Amino acid sequence: MIKNRDNSAYKKMPAVVRFSCKKTILTLLAGYWLFSPGLAYPRNVAVVSSRKVPYFADAVNGIKKAFDADKNSAVIDIFYSEDRGCLAQLKAKKYDVICPLGVGAAKEIAGEFKDVAVVFSLVVDPVWAKIVPSMQPSAGNICGVSLLVQAQVQVAIIRKIVPGLRKVGIIYEGMSRSFYDELNSLDGLTIKAQEVPEPTKVPSAMVSFTSDNTGAFILVLDSDIYNKDSLAYVLNYTVTNKIPTMVFSSNMVKAGALLGFVYDYTDLGVQTGEMILDVLKGKSPAQIPIAVPRKLGYALNLKVAEAIGLNISGDVVKSAVETYR
Repeated sequence: MIKNRDNSAYKKMPAVVRFSCKKTILTLLAGYWLFSPGLAYPRNVAVVSSRKVPYFADAVNGIKKAFDADKNSAVIDIFYSEDRGCLAQLKAKKYDVICPLGVGAAKEIAGEFKDVAVVFSLVVDPVWAKIVPSMQPSAGNICGVSLLVQAQVQVAIIRKIVPGLRKVGIIYEGMSRSFYDELNSLDGLTIKAQEVPEPTKVPSAMVSFTSDNTGAFILVLDSDIYNKDSLAYVLNYTVTNKIPTMVFSSNMVKAGALLGFVYDYTDLGVQTGEMILDVLKGKSPAQIPIAVPRKLGYALNLKVAEAIGLNISGDVVKSAVETYR
């Protein structure tokens, strides 16, 4: 190694040799910077959002937050799947990871990119949507964070409002069948269920649920059976029959449901960003299981609670992320 350029031996070298030495040293240093463990170098990540809505933006901010906390130098480009030419732009640039947000973008990206790591997020049920074959790490180049809230988690939240809950009602079909199976496997619960093939059959199915045989009703996210009309019918029916009901959206709590879980979309973004970082650091998506939300709150409609004769403790009210009167 040449430590001193004033060294007479170095000065006596021909110019071309001296240039070659400098070039070799610079090349070695560059290689060390790029490939040495723990040293960061720029990587390209594309985040593709299905919709231009605030909670998707919260998830994007969460991804950036995870990268900032890790001091990672990756370059993040934001796209919207509905924009013209989105796919062409994605294919024109070499991305290390593509992160689709929402089921629409996730299905499109999974179908188009087989040789790029894909980390999805904000997908309710990726198995039902046929994005991955299972929740286990077996999807090749794809992993991600789903919006699935496990049955035992939902029941635990309902039991804050209805202590000692033993009977749960549910209607299901299609994408909600797996949730019914999970709910039915829980100890200490009696499940009253109706399988419903389409939204028009919801009213006739609801007749079997009463306050006597249904301690609480869980309204699952399933577009096969719930549309605007069937949702409105269920909310009206359960309030009229004084059945505490849990839904999958705080907006529905505001509209007349008793209880609903609330996602922390920023933390979902952080959770997704951490998974992307694992991939950038060398972990294969095929080794990563599909994740579920790690933070979950709940919203309460106190006016509905009063209407169905439910007395909710002050501590439970204070613990709610959102309350409506």
